[in-house]
Amino acid sequence: MGKIRILPQNLINLIAAGEVVERPASALKELLENSIDANATEIIVRLENYGLDTISIKDNGVGMTKEDAIMAFKQHATSKIISEDDLHRIVTMGFRGEALASISSVAESIEVETKTEGSKAVKFIIRQTEIEEKPSTKTENGTLIKINKLFENIPARKKFLKTPQTEYRYITDIFLNVALVHTGIHFELYNNNKLVYKLTKTDNIKNRIFEVWGGLAKNLFEETLFDSPQLKIKGIFGKSEAARKTSGIQYIYLNNRYIQSKVVSAAAQEGYSGFIHKDLKPSYFIFIEINPEEVDVNIHPRKMEAKFAKSDEIFRSVLTLTKKTLEKNTKDIINASFSSISSQNYSQPRTIIQNEDTNPRKRFSNSYTSKERSKISDAMTFTKELLQPIKHVADSVAEVSLMQDSLKPFQVFNTYIVVEKDNKLIFVDQHAAAEKIMFEKLVSQMGKLQKKLLLVPEIIDLPKDSKEYILSHKEQFEDLGFSIEDMGLDSIQVLEIPEILNKFDIKEYIESILQPEGNIVANFGQFETYNGIKLTRDIYLIIATAACHSSVRAGQKLSENEMLNILKDLNLLYNPYNCPHGRPVIWELSRYDLEKGFKRKI
Repeated sequence: MGKIRILPQNLINLIAAGEVVERPASALKELLENSIDANATEIIVRLENYGLDTISIKDNGVGMTKEDAIMAFKQHATSKIISEDDLHRIVTMGFRGEALASISSVAESIEVETKTEGSKAVKFIIRQTEIEEKPSTKTENGTLIKINKLFENIPARKKFLKTPQTEYRYITDIFLNVALVHTGIHFELYNNNKLVYKLTKTDNIKNRIFEVWGGLAKNLFEETLFDSPQLKIKGIFGKSEAARKTSGIQYIYLNNRYIQSKVVSAAAQEGYSGFIHKDLKPSYFIFIEINPEEVDVNIHPRKMEAKFAKSDEIFRSVLTLTKKTLEKNTKDIINASFSSISSQNYSQPRTIIQNEDTNPRKRFSNSYTSKERSKISDAMTFTKELLQPIKHVADSVAEVSLMQDSLKPFQVFNTYIVVEKDNKLIFVDQHAAAEKIMFEKLVSQMGKLQKKLLLVPEIIDLPKDSKEYILSHKEQFEDLGFSIEDMGLDSIQVLEIPEILNKFDIKEYIESILQPEGNIVANFGQFETYNGIKLTRDIYLIIATAACHSSVRAGQKLSENEMLNILKDLNLLYNPYNCPHGRPVIWELSRYDLEKGFKRKI
């Protein structure tokens, strides 16, 4: 007997499934495409345990007869192509006839319930090659398919799946890839009975983009069109505010099919050259309509790649559309921006060198000549005009009397400012002092702080609950001079920050708000009413954390003038004695205590 033999059908299906069904998201993609091909106008997807236990999809499409439903689960059985010629002009989403057979071979079971016009509803439970018919009570046309325990029959494949959360992310990506472009269909996605997405029917793609990404929609230019006899391209391009540091929101569709195309991506990226920073990724939505005979989507079973017959023409067309769109829209934005800037009255950075020769004065008066110097001076110096709203100084503050012409501060451990006065050594924690100065400034100017627009918006990815927390306190951030917008999915963007917070790490600040230091929260009680201003716990946390992150640090070397500026500003405070963390700002050591330590006093 020869060594070569025909493989059993079930083994053939398992091998094919390795190509078609890579993960739960692959199965969902095939089912979504079948529902779309069935002319559904409503598609409901339900997951259990992120899709690892159950994936079900219900549509109101044309449905199937009993014979077609059984045939659909046989390999290479399809209603979408008949002859070889059909492969050269594919217009349906699915066409291979592999998906359902492959899925059934790797799932514990599949439940199918379907009804078509003029036929009785049927219901099956399929376990690999076994088909069990069940009674159905379905009355409306359409199909429900439920996949139970995908990869239960091939533990090796199951072992290589990612975490449930990662697989769930793949599923939501596939759901959006398919749902975004089909605006005439109502889509819903549930996980463990919780609604994740509800995308209503619309005749405007930007409405759907808004439903998915929220604030991103207002950072998109209006739709533009490239039209020729052979090719039509519709583009919705993001403004510079929509660009991201990691991956932009980039969607490419070919004849309503989501694809990944290096040709199109490269053309769009080149089109953005000169309009956004080279390290940022643009956001865009590109929809290409072309004669099906001019493109091959039959490259890979996932059907997410395409080969163009005239790729150079596609590249030039996408590049042209991108560049012309940005050129046209950016002119208006630039003109408006310059008009806005010229109407604002910006104050010059405060010089931190006083009574010295001209050269050092010039060297330090520009806060951008030295990163270290600018960070120190921006964090700790404030003009009396900025402190104007603080009307009075408490009697206890006057007792500090840190500022006298004769005082000569010095620094120890690059952390503490020390002055000698009236037989005492007065120690000032430079970080705690600068932090308290900024805290009072932010409190006194709350709701009136000047903002500055970031050259490049800060995009921050956050877990869902953290994002919800930040956005729920958007108004409080606004009072402090921060402009924060929803970027959709798992991201927010910070567009503006208070003008006084120069050299400020926004991402680190947001992370500290979400995971605050315990002593900041615990210390809220003594700051609930501060200098007559009532603070809530949330606004206190936002202010205290901003003050901490924008202040000169412990271990930072200071010049004598920088130390004097801290002492001057500290002397103006309502309460200079403790920082928002509750730590002391000032500590005294008397000459008597010092001499007692040296046994000079008994």
